[in-house]
Amino acid sequence: MTSGEKSIKLEYITRVEGHANVYIRVSKNEVEEVKMQVIETPRFFEAMLKGRKIKEAHTIVSRICGICDFSHTLASVETTENALSMQVSEQTKLLRKLVMYGQHIYSHALHLYLLSLPDYLGFPDAIKMASEYPEEVKRGMRLKKVGNEISRIIGGRATMSISIIPGGFAKLPSKEDLEKIKSLLKEGLEDAKKTLELFASLKPPRLLRETQFAAIDSKEDKYPLILGEVIRTSDGIYFNKEEFEKKYVEQAREYSYAKFGTIDSKAPMVGALARFNIHGEEKLTSPTKSLLKSLSISNTLNNRYDNNLAQAIEMVDFFYKAQEVTEQLLSNGIRQEEPLQLLPKEASGVGAVEAPRGILYHRYSFDKEGRIQNANIVTPTAMNVFSLELDIKQLLSENLDLPESKLVEIIEKLIRAYDPCYSCSAHFLKLKIEREQ
Repeated sequence: MTSGEKSIKLEYITRVEGHANVYIRVSKNEVEEVKMQVIETPRFFEAMLKGRKIKEAHTIVSRICGICDFSHTLASVETTENALSMQVSEQTKLLRKLVMYGQHIYSHALHLYLLSLPDYLGFPDAIKMASEYPEEVKRGMRLKKVGNEISRIIGGRATMSISIIPGGFAKLPSKEDLEKIKSLLKEGLEDAKKTLELFASLKPPRLLRETQFAAIDSKEDKYPLILGEVIRTSDGIYFNKEEFEKKYVEQAREYSYAKFGTIDSKAPMVGALARFNIHGEEKLTSPTKSLLKSLSISNTLNNRYDNNLAQAIEMVDFFYKAQEVTEQLLSNGIRQEEPLQLLPKEASGVGAVEAPRGILYHRYSFDKEGRIQNANIVTPTAMNVFSLELDIKQLLSENLDLPESKLVEIIEKLIRAYDPCYSCSAHFLKLKIEREQ
């Protein structure tokens, strides 16, 4: 059966975080089986939370990921506030929204320029790419710095916030801090526009597959990243975030540490591409819409590789949205507020935010002393594993006539387009193809 088996070992599917293998079995020129094997060792953060105090949760979960740390922090504080029926101020909501824009800007900049762009310019990594494209690398680093600085100013430091806590902020930014953010956003906007122009000019591979996109939605906010009340899919399904664990069904598979999830029996895709397709062009700022029109970018993106383009669109739009929030905060003036007091009680709560890679869900249950009895965390990369596996199967089915070196190349581009994080995808991809004659 395996006389035609070929094994390809890629030393580094670098430029993503974590470890994964792809196993493929081909019979009579048909792709019979694809296994996305996430082999990153489980880290048991949910177990670490058990028995810990309410005020400790957001600090612990911020260590899950060094890129999405603010998303985990905000999902955690939202979960705690939901459980304890805490209503934070409008100022707190605006500051959290601003710090989330900052995180998305630096995450998208890192992914687009340092992880994804080398694929399209023919380089193994950004360091080698810099020798011929120094301005592109510098632009990516400038954009990342803008996002990091916003996160540092609002969150207390650039990674793993010490200012964001349940009930508000341990330390509030000053007017001078907000003026600095305003200046950073003004200076960085042109770089964001050039990023969109660059990624709109690239010619990615093509993969079209009918997909169920999913994102959080809100009555109050256009294109929400936090404070969403419902989960919405491109199939027209709406459900409250409190119903997430009833609607999102996970299944363990013996070949992967990551579980495979479905919504309404379909594999969802989350992230920038899902957000753009669900919320639509009408929820973008007017300047962003004008730029899309000038670049002839469609208001619906169907090619899976266009997750990169969707991130570039979001980056521009988040610059404009961050400017609006900063102006609103400056106009209102920063009011000195004490964070709401944590009053422990027996309760459960959920939180759902949009991390750069998509929906991030937290649930905690507390006892009457405010200690966590159980927790559940579902990351966007975990939500995307099943969809990615189906995408790889279709991609191979449509391209089996290509040399295996070319197959490896387009699979790597596809995996990177998802912008995965398999620790929270692969320093090492082992692609094994079994061919039955």
